Order: sequence, then C-alpha cells, then structure tokens
Amino acid sequence: MTEEMDLSKEDIKQIANEVYRLQVKNDSSNGSIYCDEWVKLRKEISEWILTNLNRTKYSYSSVEMQIYGAIKFVTGCKGLRDMTNEQAKGARWIFEQMKTGFEKNRS
Repeated sequence: MTEEMDLSKEDIKQIANEVYRLQVKNDSSNGSIYCDEWVKLRKEISEWILTNLNRTKYSYSSVEMQIYGAIKFVTGCKGLRDMTNEQAKGARWIFEQMKTGFEKNRS
C-alpha cells in the first residue's frame, strides 16, 4: 500500500533551498578547477592589465585575450582548465616576456 504525501508550496521551497545549499557546498569543497599556479598567475595578469590599461588603446578583454592566446599557443593548452602547474611555469615566462616587451615599446 502506498501512501500519498501532499507537499505545500512552502515545503517545496524549503526542499529546493536545501538541495541548492548542499550543491553549492559540494561545489565549493572541490576547490578550483584550475591548477594553483595558474590561479596565482591569472590574478597577477589581471592586476597588471588594470595597472597598465591607461597606457594602451585596447580594452581590458583585448589585452587579456592577447596574453591568454600567447600562453595557450606556447604551452599547448587548448583550454586553461587543462593547464598543469608545470605548464603554468611556462605561462609565467611568456607573461614576463610580454611585460618586458610592453615596457620596451612604451618607453
């Protein structure tokens, strides 16, 4: 014998909120999908772009795409999510070279 249970709209809301809370908690406990070194470098790239944006005629996203494009090309990463900490070392080298080139051409 099966027993039917009537749920009120409030019950359904509470269940949905609890499921959502558990999903968010589970997602955040997994950590970042990016390797640690890339997370650090990505933050440095962002800060550098913001600091130097007034010295270029390009938008933030244009500069970011140029840097990320060079990093992907040199490291061979199709997506930055696939980057390893070892490849992030190469990415850092590329970024440093680009910064040096930018400074040379802006002075």
